[in-house]
Amino acid sequence: GAPGAPASPGPAVGGLMPVAVYLSARTEASLVQAVVDSRMRKRQRGVYGPPLLTQRAVVVVEDLAAPEPEAYGAQPPLELLRELLERGGWHSPAPAGAPQNEFRRIADTLVVATMHPEGSGSARALPPRLRRHLVAIALEPASAAALERIYGSIVGAHAAGHDDLRTLAPSLVRATVAVFQSAREALLPTPARPHYTFNARDVGAVAQGLVSARPEAIGGRGGFVRLWVHEISRVFGDRLMGAEDAAWLDAAVTSAQREQVRLTDA
Repeated sequence: GAPGAPASPGPAVGGLMPVAVYLSARTEASLVQAVVDSRMRKRQRGVYGPPLLTQRAVVVVEDLAAPEPEAYGAQPPLELLRELLERGGWHSPAPAGAPQNEFRRIADTLVVATMHPEGSGSARALPPRLRRHLVAIALEPASAAALERIYGSIVGAHAAGHDDLRTLAPSLVRATVAVFQSAREALLPTPARPHYTFNARDVGAVAQGLVSARPEAIGGRGGFVRLWVHEISRVFGDRLMGAEDAAWLDAAVTSAQREQVRLTDA
């Protein structure tokens, strides 16, 4: 799809109607406005909101700092969101023949956004006029040691009673974390590859795949390693574009397996 294109709208849950907006370097303000406006219904003249009066819309903006500045520094998608936060709505393009644009008040709507720390990767500093409307909550990423301890315990517990698999579980988790860290450093998101974002959920997805197989059906330590390679390919490889990135993943898996996985572990 086009850069910044939204995912399929989700259903309203518990009185909240999520509206997903994914930003990239090329996202245009008109796309952001169209995504939000498409989920709203007219309540009265100039006032729009969620379809049900008991609902609140939550505009979830992912990668808030991604839009590329124009020649003079403006970031139109962010200016549009600032207008929503500051004035409670925005100007909508006027229909043909109308004298001027209509100001639409967007009622019962909250904005929640996520972004990488400023200065990391493609994350840029937010405009001060937008930042002053936001409450920043910073979450420290889990360390490699924490990921290894958490998921090593989960995979090891699943293989309890099968010592050949249980003793190999920590090595496979360490190798998974090594691939994850390498991918996060080497496979950065770009306008052509905005989905190249890796986080701790990917480590969890590999671990979930490992514990989905019955230990007695895995086929020993060699089968456990083959299952791990399959899960790495599923979680990381399925989102890669091009032979060059696929070859990079093959090399990363080989390196992690050689350095972290020892079939002779007792």
